[in-house]
Order: sequence, then C-alpha cells, then structure tokens
Amino acid sequence: MAKRSMFYGFDAKSYRVLGLGLELGLLIGGMTWLGFYLDGKFGTSPWLALSGALVATLGGSYTIYKTMGLDKKT
Repeated sequence: MAKRSMFYGFDAKSYRVLGLGLELGLLIGGMTWLGFYLDGKFGTSPWLALSGALVATLGGSYTIYKTMGLDKKT
C-alpha cells in the first residue's frame, strides 16, 4: 500500500492561493518591521509602521486581485 503524502488532495490552484497568502503575510510583516525600525531612528512612532502596514496591505491585495483574475469582466 502506497504511503499518502502530506499534501495529498492539493491541486495547482491550492498551491497558488497558499503562496499568495504567504506572500501577503511576509509583505505586511516585513513592511511593518521596517516601519518600526525607521520609527525608532526618526522618532516618528507609530506613523511609519502604520504606513508600512497600510501600503503592504494595499499592494498585496492588488497583487491577489490581479493574480486570481478578479479584474476580468464576465
């Protein structure tokens, strides 16, 4: 009897969605961390961290919108 893989049942679309979620999470986390770092340097707390998180969220959402084909008219 063949041993089942941990990823049994996933298709290419599932991996694409998982990749987009990981990309969005890393983007938001990275930009927020960069904002906190720059806030510490310039004394602008919390404005650069909030701006980084907002820009990353908007940019990541746009990437998901374009990648998933939600911009196509039916």
